[in-house]
Amino acid sequence: MLTNSMGGPFTYYLLKTLGDEWTRTFVKKVIFVAPAFMGSPKAIDAMFNGVECTLPINTDFLGPLARHLPTAWMLFPWATAFGDGNDIFATTPHKVYTFKQINELLKDVGMTDADLMLNETRKMIDKWNEYSEPLPVPVITHLGTGMQTTKSLSFNQDLFHQDPDGKWPHSGHGYCDGDGTVPLVSSSYPTIKWKRMGRDVQTFFHPGAEHLAILKTNEVINNVINEACN
Repeated sequence: MLTNSMGGPFTYYLLKTLGDEWTRTFVKKVIFVAPAFMGSPKAIDAMFNGVECTLPINTDFLGPLARHLPTAWMLFPWATAFGDGNDIFATTPHKVYTFKQINELLKDVGMTDADLMLNETRKMIDKWNEYSEPLPVPVITHLGTGMQTTKSLSFNQDLFHQDPDGKWPHSGHGYCDGDGTVPLVSSSYPTIKWKRMGRDVQTFFHPGAEHLAILKTNEVINNVINEACN
């Protein structure tokens, strides 16, 4: 099986739902390319400001769409991947939000359905149990690195202020390593865990490979073809 981006967590969920015996019978190996295992802070920026998150959609349309799109909520960053939730995600003149407090942040900006949307998506996420159970077949991951990847946001005013376009413009970003969309701590999270458990996991890092462009990288294409055929 070959997956990309959100296909990573969804493939894990699919295979765990079908069961390890089914997976061992019908799947030889799983190849993850730029997986968004633990979500991306950029998903929240997409909700706030319509920031393009690998989707070629007009920003004025993307923001409202993302706020009601279940797949966007599935991309919310999991707190445990970011300093066990204690890393700072957003700062305003009067408040600081850690990754553990993202739900509080959403309420402060007036997203009244945040609890409902998060609770619905958490039902699936909780079944993943933070990938504590490895897949029963060999796993290969290809990860982009060395790209400025959004980790945190800074705001000049408190979040109950929207601009006339209904957005929450921020004044700056905090960055971390990753592929420009998904932080490396997110894309590599479960495979590091599985490797420590002694499972058959190979990870290849591709410096300068952007989240979507990695699919066009000759090195990745050639590697995936060889991996899929052997």
